[in-house]
Amino acid sequence: MKSRQSNMELLRIIAILMITMHHTIIEKYKGSIVYGNVFDDGWQIATVANSFVYIGVNLFVLISGYFGIKIKWKGVLNLFIFCAFYMFINCLMDTYVFHRELLSFGTIILKSLTSMTQTSKWFILAYTALYFLSPVLNSAMEQMSKTNYRRAIIILSVYCLYFGFIRNVDIFNNTGYSVGHFIWLYLIAGYIRKYITANKIKQHKNKLYCVFIGSSLIWAFLTIVNYTWIHIPTWRPTTYNNPFTLSASISFFCLFTTLDFHNKYINIIAKSSLAVYLFNLPVFKCLPEEFLGQLFGITYIGVAVVWIVVRFCVSVTLDQIRKLCMIPVDRIWNQATVKQR
Repeated sequence: MKSRQSNMELLRIIAILMITMHHTIIEKYKGSIVYGNVFDDGWQIATVANSFVYIGVNLFVLISGYFGIKIKWKGVLNLFIFCAFYMFINCLMDTYVFHRELLSFGTIILKSLTSMTQTSKWFILAYTALYFLSPVLNSAMEQMSKTNYRRAIIILSVYCLYFGFIRNVDIFNNTGYSVGHFIWLYLIAGYIRKYITANKIKQHKNKLYCVFIGSSLIWAFLTIVNYTWIHIPTWRPTTYNNPFTLSASISFFCLFTTLDFHNKYINIIAKSSLAVYLFNLPVFKCLPEEFLGQLFGITYIGVAVVWIVVRFCVSVTLDQIRKLCMIPVDRIWNQATVKQR
């Protein structure tokens, strides 16, 4: 079995920490950063902090495109069990710990079994669609010449940026919260893997750092300007197809392709990355609102950093239970496939 590349596994871990940080910031500053109608104290600092972590989802999809999804029925089963397990845990906690819902055990089981299709986690719906589309995309990437591949990405970029981001045409990719956006990123990452070597990327390493930092700061600046002084009609900050979010994502991703190392602990922990996303443990659900309400700007960001580390550790630890549950499932699957042969 080919060893997992620890550089990309580390990036996977960083991406989920970024996503968790973004969600934690938005819990308090959603009205300010997303809608621009509630300017809580310290929202500018929160906006700057969010600009550096908002790329997490794009990074996850770029990693999938870089390696290429190899669809297998066992992989579908694993994704189903992954989603069902955490839906079950979340429903139990909401009912018996946080008392947010009063669900019967039968309802919890039903919600768990339908978690891949009836879920508030939009990422799961879009990624599942990408998973099933991957054989077609992989075949297209293998068959296209370099010229046609580049042309396809340029055409798709024009559509997603102009029709999607600027004109907000709600068909294929107007926000980035869609399978259309995932297909776009998947193809971009595949092109990088196929045609751009690590040595070429290393030659532009300093420029990539500048693009990442510059794009993030421009995103924050335009968002603050848009909500404070001049309204920019076409500026929609919290869309994943935002051009500055995209350039920051791709540059940060490329920087990690230049790393080359192996660490078994990083590889093991990275396998539980999705658990951190699926395990519903928001900061405002677990910490007193009176305490969080007194934190603004840099103090809230500091608490958020500590919180995402705690949440990450709890989620990765909990995921070991899911892995134990998978042992008999894997055994049964392997026995069934052996008999079919």
